[in-house]
Amino acid sequence: MRRRRRSFSTLDADGEINLTALLDVVFNLLFFFSLATTIRNREAAFEVRLPSSTSAPLAETRQERIPEIQVGSDGRIGLDGQAVSVAELEAALIQGLAQNPRRRAVLSADGSSTMQQVTSVMDACRRAGLTDVVQRVAKGK
Repeated sequence: MRRRRRSFSTLDADGEINLTALLDVVFNLLFFFSLATTIRNREAAFEVRLPSSTSAPLAETRQERIPEIQVGSDGRIGLDGQAVSVAELEAALIQGLAQNPRRRAVLSADGSSTMQQVTSVMDACRRAGLTDVVQRVAKGK
């Protein structure tokens, strides 16, 4: 007596592949991950259009609050949403480094800002003792 082999084909009665179960799982995962992610909007002192990059580094990998330095196209400097001067920025960074010597910062510079503006901010960071500055740029096309 021959045993009949069972076929576990994904074909339905019409001969087509049934994707209903797969689509259910995909939409459930999509729904779960969209609810599980946190959406964070940073307050900025002014709008900064970021330059584009094809290999942008990730800015925040730890749970601690990382200060964000902004450089506008008109030369304005912001620190965590507050407009500051270069001297005030340096003093705030020195104070932050006194609390946490391994502190880092994120630099967001407008794509049309001059190199001199960004260099003066980077010099202020170095004078304050902050060596770990991550540039935040927009992802390229």
